[in-house]
Amino acid sequence: MACCDSSGHVTVNGKPLDEPYLYPGDRPSMTAFSATLGRGMIWVMGDHRSISLDSREWGPVPQSWVVGRVVLVVHGHSFVTLNTPQTFVSDGLAPVDKRSAIYPRVVFLSLPSFAALLILTIIGITRFVIRRRRSRRSQPAAG
Repeated sequence: MACCDSSGHVTVNGKPLDEPYLYPGDRPSMTAFSATLGRGMIWVMGDHRSISLDSREWGPVPQSWVVGRVVLVVHGHSFVTLNTPQTFVSDGLAPVDKRSAIYPRVVFLSLPSFAALLILTIIGITRFVIRRRRSRRSQPAAG
């Protein structure tokens, strides 16, 4: 693993790594690095590279330290699902990613429910405010 090739990409065994999850406007790395990983070690980097403290700072980590896997990266109103990059698969460094795309589907399918809840909340608040104003107007003035 190294950074960066003539096109500015992180490379794995000399092949460029496609990183669609990078934070918009961030470069793959502002500092050059090169690492050879031993068995059972992994290299981790954040998606927002300009502020990430990751393996570029503290080096490779044992795979046994990893307790989860990132499946979705959200940048504002857009999101990117994460699968094993083809560069790793083609070099035999990782198996083909067979995880289903359930997470983006769940997010996509939950959006109408969230929108309905938001609309109902706005309607409820509006009705409450209107009723309260009407009740204040209908009360006789205290004298």
